[in-house]
Amino acid sequence: MAMDYAFYSGKSNVGFNMKVNEDYILFDEHSFGDNLFCCIADGAGSKEDNFRPSAIASNQVQKVLARLYKKNPELFINNVRMFMEEAFLSSNDVLIGFKLGDETNRLSYASSMTSAFLQRNGMLTFAHAGNTRLYIIRDEKVKQLTKDHTEAQKLVDSGQISEENYYTAIERLSLYNGIGITPLPIIQTGALRLKKNDIIIMTTDGIHYAYRKEALFDILMNTQTIDEAAETMVETALKLRVYPDNISANVIWYLGR
Repeated sequence: MAMDYAFYSGKSNVGFNMKVNEDYILFDEHSFGDNLFCCIADGAGSKEDNFRPSAIASNQVQKVLARLYKKNPELFINNVRMFMEEAFLSSNDVLIGFKLGDETNRLSYASSMTSAFLQRNGMLTFAHAGNTRLYIIRDEKVKQLTKDHTEAQKLVDSGQISEENYYTAIERLSLYNGIGITPLPIIQTGALRLKKNDIIIMTTDGIHYAYRKEALFDILMNTQTIDEAAETMVETALKLRVYPDNISANVIWYLGR
């Protein structure tokens, strides 16, 4: 898929030993003028015949932002970061409402979620809660822009374990923050100006718990298109069979103004 200033693609797979795909990816190039909105989410508590919390959370964010943009595009563009945070809080309220409406089937509803809003001029604004991730690849270096809201990350921050040990610590599976987990979640937001040929990658933990971020750059260098890159990121995690979870990736290549 393409706009005149960016190519983008997203892929998702149920993963090995998994029956339900609780991941969800979303792209919207139609509701925000010539800007691009995208989202990746990793849900919990789904059942095969029920609503998926990742889809509920992602679509609520998209609906809130699209409604605000339509009311006043200029106001929206000047306050994207604030509006994205409010949209995340709204999705949290909606997901908790689903939980309370049917505690028998939905009590464990929750979702990690990362969203990004890309403007033609290269301004990228993002919001995040949980352990989905957003990376930027610039000058052959891969940098993680989001922070995992896990108990293992707390151990890394306090110096009790190393960054490398994070990926084997059982606490990496324990979220202390996300959508539907607490009444008032922590929403990490950020903004930066992209440069020509910057690559944005968004992943669920089915990818970033399966292999390290440096492999994302290697995959990009050995694929011909953004579609192929996203597909290969997912297939690589699937073939490794080291982390049984749903597997999803969004890839955006900013071409410049």
